[in-house]
Amino acid sequence: MNKTKSSKDKLKYWESRVYKSVSTRDGKPNTNWSCAFQFNNRRMWMSLGTSLKSEAANKALAIYRSLTANGWELTLAKYKPAMTEKKIDVTLGEFLHFLGQARGSQLNSTLNWPSRWTLLS
Repeated sequence: MNKTKSSKDKLKYWESRVYKSVSTRDGKPNTNWSCAFQFNNRRMWMSLGTSLKSEAANKALAIYRSLTANGWELTLAKYKPAMTEKKIDVTLGEFLHFLGQARGSQLNSTLNWPSRWTLLS
C-alpha cells in the first residue's frame, strides 16, 4: 500500500497536526488542542480553544487558509486579537510574560534573564 502525504489544504492533514500540549507551569496536559503554523519565515504555536479534536482540526485548517490568503497580520487579528493590540505602557513583568509566550518552549531561559542582569548605579 502506497502512503501519500495529505495536502495542507485538506482536513486530514490538520487532524494529524493538532496536539495537546503539556503545561510548563504544572506539567499537566492542557484541555484544548494546539497547533503549530509556519508561513513566510515565521512560526507560531496557537491554542485552538477547543477540547474536541475535530473542531480543532477544522479551526487549524481555517487558520492555515487565512494565513495563505491574508498573511500573519490579518490572521492574528481574527484568531488571536490580543496579540495585535499595541500597548505603550508595558511594565518589565508584562514584557517578560509576553516574551515568554512568544518564545514558547524557551520560556525558562527567558525568565532566567533577570538573574543574569546586573544593576548599574
